[in-house]
Amino acid sequence: SVWYSQSVNWAAENQIVNGVSDGTFAPDSSITREQLAVILYRYAMYKGYDIAAKDKSDISAFSDSEKISSYAADAISYVTAIGVMNGRGENTIAPSELVTRAEVATMLMRFAEIKG
Repeated sequence: SVWYSQSVNWAAENQIVNGVSDGTFAPDSSITREQLAVILYRYAMYKGYDIAAKDKSDISAFSDSEKISSYAADAISYVTAIGVMNGRGENTIAPSELVTRAEVATMLMRFAEIKG
């Protein structure tokens, strides 16, 4: 019954989001950088964008690449390859850190500029 319910239902029906690890949604929780990467990656697949760019990004170059969850590796490869997500300072990607509003705004703007 909240204002975003239809959007969350649409995203779930189209396999863009699938909730948190216990199968529930946590819409009022903050998300991590890797979770945002996964959402953008799944949306790109839904739209039929060419996701082959994920094979062109070497995420092992980030000093904290071992912290990237296995479910998010292709997504982070994709969003870094297309320039939507950049690392944070000191050559880190900070996958499990919360994404800031400024980062979300920047990444959404960059993503919106992609032509598929």
